[in-house]
Parts: sequence; C-alpha cells; structure tokens
Amino acid sequence: MIQVYKRYKEEIRDITDQESKEIEEYRSKIESLNKELNQFNNNQNNKIMEKKFSLISAIRSVSNNKALDNLSQAVVEAGSNEMRKS
Repeated sequence: MIQVYKRYKEEIRDITDQESKEIEEYRSKIESLNKELNQFNNNQNNKIMEKKFSLISAIRSVSNNKALDNLSQAVVEAGSNEMRKS
C-alpha cells in the first residue's frame, strides 16, 4: 500500500483503478488483522481475569516494593479506569 501511495505521489497523478483495488485489498487485510488482534487481546484479558485475585497478596507485594503480578496489575488498571469514569 505504501509503494502504491509513493508511486502516486511521485508521479503526481490520479490513482488508477488497479492501484485503487490494491489499496482497498490492503485496507481490508489491515482491518481483518486488527479484528484478529482485538479478539486475541480480549481472550488474553479474559484468561487473566479467570485467575483468582487476592487483595492481601496485592497489598503485600506493594508494601514489600515488589512488582504486582499480571492479574493484580489488570485489576488495578480496571479499578483506575472505573474511577476515571465516575
């Protein structure tokens, strides 16, 4: 898609039908990949949330200056987002 766009800009002309089709094909591929990526991210977030969250463990980690595990970090981020919304 970038090559087609560069050719178009270098030659200072209208895009041909063939180039238009190529661009549209690339856009549809990009949309498809974005959908797949979003589904993958949603599945990963669901897997993280399926684990049991322990508030005591999270407090202990923070008080001992340890990094939070992925689940605890996800819960903290979800809580932060909820606070921003209200």
